[in-house]
Amino acid sequence: MSFELNVTSPELDALALRLKFAPTRLWTRAMSVFLERVTAQLQAGWARKLGKHPFPHFTGAAASSIQRSHRVQHNGTVLNFQGKVFSPLTHVGVLEGGRKPGTFPALDALTRWVQLRATRGDIKVDVEDLAAKRKRTDKGLVTRKPIERRLLAYRTLAYLIGVSIRDRGQPPKRFARKTLRSNRKKITKEVTIMARELARAITRRGGGGGS
Repeated sequence: MSFELNVTSPELDALALRLKFAPTRLWTRAMSVFLERVTAQLQAGWARKLGKHPFPHFTGAAASSIQRSHRVQHNGTVLNFQGKVFSPLTHVGVLEGGRKPGTFPALDALTRWVQLRATRGDIKVDVEDLAAKRKRTDKGLVTRKPIERRLLAYRTLAYLIGVSIRDRGQPPKRFARKTLRSNRKKITKEVTIMARELARAITRRGGGGGS
């Protein structure tokens, strides 16, 4: 499961209607510049919000995974354009939309998270207590080396956290939605400015369609 956020708005739809009869090269260039600027803003904002969250911030993978793309197409009299901000990482989609009870999270990823937090001192891992929880299923645990016991303790704690997530689910964080909402006024303002600039450019060129 990946996650993407499409840049759309009533203002953009209205602008598309106005651009239908504008010179193709003119609005294509203007729309490309606009979408690049807007998606860059959303990409940076979403990455900042992810970076402040304790879970993905430990590796930086979530924040650095945010990508952007855009396309502008003209099919006869139909104007199509799309700006997209997205992440291919599974856990970014889970952070954004949450997780319903009943699904166990990826244990390896959760174990890495526990290990990173324990190494940084953000959580305390009681190796002996967790070892006691494993004795019934791992008879050789007491003879393992200290480093092996600690790694097993991390995995045990990750498993217990995973059980809680499976039973209770995870609430959605809506980082991308919040980023889009906080940038909505700025996007609307830029749409208005671009529409005015295009109108002036079309007037200077004498209006009309074509390329």
